[in-house]
Amino acid sequence: MKTKYIAMTILALLVYCITSYYIGLKLANSLLLSANSVITGIWWVCFTFITAAYFLGRAGSMFYASVLTDWLIRTGSYWLAFYFYFLLIWGIVDGIIWAGREIGLIPIAYSSNQPVIGW
Repeated sequence: MKTKYIAMTILALLVYCITSYYIGLKLANSLLLSANSVITGIWWVCFTFITAAYFLGRAGSMFYASVLTDWLIRTGSYWLAFYFYFLLIWGIVDGIIWAGREIGLIPIAYSSNQPVIGW
């Protein structure tokens, strides 16, 4: 029983890390951060801290509850809310894109950058 719990925890953390990395990459691209700048390194350090804040706060509160752990838990909670809403929106948008491509739900004029001549 204990090995199944450990395996599921590792799997959940792996999925969380991969999807958080994807979100961070999309946010960095939308902020137009270049790959070689110092600001990009600062971005990834801050982003990693924010994604780990909830878990650090919970682990810290087991040993010593303070204002810092409360702040970490609050910051991490806001990040987790953003994270789950982003995943929800991402799924809806992918579903709309799939429906537009496979079923033809979205007209060609809206789904491509090519000019449509005539009707």
